[in-house]
Amino acid sequence: MPNSASTHHETPAVQFILRQARRLQRAAQSDSPAIALPILRRLIQAGAIEAKSLVTLYAQRQQLQRKHILRLLALEAGYPSWEKFKPQLSTLSATDLAAWQYLDTGAAQLKLWFADAQTANSYAASQGGRVITVGQQAVVMTS
Repeated sequence: MPNSASTHHETPAVQFILRQARRLQRAAQSDSPAIALPILRRLIQAGAIEAKSLVTLYAQRQQLQRKHILRLLALEAGYPSWEKFKPQLSTLSATDLAAWQYLDTGAAQLKLWFADAQTANSYAASQGGRVITVGQQAVVMTS
């Protein structure tokens, strides 16, 4: 876990991802299956940890480390590791960071997810909305 002194030297995008990782780690370690299981499923689906059954992973969830969550976020963004993802965050535009932060708020609106930006752009061109890329996927915000 980064100490507060090192966090101040990180870019806003890196700070955002580190906060997100901390939140996801806490959720994954939760005693509530409704909170923990979605994160554990993401870890397995993305291949961020060795393939284990969901039941086994839930029983061992307290052993999850921040590095596992950072690897998950990197993989979901299309990078093979946190070490490859972190430097790319410095190139993230303020607009893209604001969009990621907005998505993270869980704003109470419909989020239309697409497998790729091209499909999302086609939808937005015909139906309206703003395209936000998230890794290889994209979201069209309708308002």
